[in-house]
Amino acid sequence: IKSTAGTHFCDIYAASSGNALFVNSAIDNLLRGASSQALVAANLMCGYDEGMGIPTIAYIP
Repeated sequence: IKSTAGTHFCDIYAASSGNALFVNSAIDNLLRGASSQALVAANLMCGYDEGMGIPTIAYIP
């Protein structure tokens, strides 16, 4: 979680055991969560700076 705090990134971890697959993800929801992630993805797809339209100062308690 520390690696995503104050960022617009999502860390994803996957592991398997036998026939089971375990997937875990972590985001900093204080940056508007999924809406911030979607804007970063759209910016990257369109060739814009990933932080365009997103405040640069994050609230970190």
